Formats: sequence, structure tokens, C-alpha cells
Amino acid sequence: MLTLNVEATKLLKQLKNIVGDSVVTFPKLVNRSAEIIVKDMKDGASKGVDITGQKFKSLNPITVKKKKLKGFSRPSLPLTATGQMTGSFKAGGTGAYVKKRASAKKNFAEVSAPNVKAPYGIFHNEGIDPLPKREWFGVPTISEQKSIKLFELEIDRLLRG
Repeated sequence: MLTLNVEATKLLKQLKNIVGDSVVTFPKLVNRSAEIIVKDMKDGASKGVDITGQKFKSLNPITVKKKKLKGFSRPSLPLTATGQMTGSFKAGGTGAYVKKRASAKKNFAEVSAPNVKAPYGIFHNEGIDPLPKREWFGVPTISEQKSIKLFELEIDRLLRG
């Protein structure tokens, strides 16, 4: 099963030192970070790049030919044929999604792959033989940078009062 948690626990402990005893929760920021992660995973797959920004290994020419015969619109692009696994080029409910949202009492959100609709996603993500590793699920590098910026802006806002 592919899932990951987007947490703010360590950050919240450090923030107590900065802003004193006031209760600081960031559920909106955590949820926004989870949404950024989902979007960036889908965008990366649709561009043919993994979560580190590296191009996916090319498909075997036989696979491309089979995908052409089935009428897929982008037969040479890995992991995007039906959209069930990565959600590339598909709107609503396909691909990775925010499974659990953060709240005032729970400072984490959970992002999940479509483990029921597309259980084969784990094989692609981990590169289980004979499939090459194409790491489409996880926290994309670009998402980390965007989320850090989001939290920095909120910390600046808190410090300004």
C-alpha cells in the first residue's frame, strides 16, 4: 500500500519557542501541503518525470506498440495509459489523493495512492522485476520547496503579529 503522512509535529514544537505558549496549529497549511504533493505527483507523471524531477526510464518499444494498438493518446509516456494509477490527464478521483485531512487536533494529513483501483502502482514505484523503478509516488522535491515556503510565510505572518 502506498501512503505517506504530511506532518507538522516537529515544526509545531519549534514554533512554541518562537511564539510562546499560544496554541499554534497549522491544519490549513498541512492540508495545502498535502494538496500540493498530490498535484505535483500528477503533474510529474504527466510530464514523464519522477518525484525527484528525473525523466522516467523509457518504455520498451513493444510496450509502446501495444499501447498504440489499444488507442492510448500518449503511448510512449510511462505510467499514464488509463490514468487510474497516477491520475495524469484525468480529472476527479483518479490517481493519488488526500485520504485524511489535518485538523486542530490532528496535525497531519495522509496522501494515498489508489491502492484499490490501481494496486499495481506499488510495483511501478518500487521497480519490482520486470518493471523498472519509476518513482511516481512520494513527496516530490518541488513540493517540499513549495511547502517550506508556505510555512515560512505563515511564520513571518505570526512574528509580525
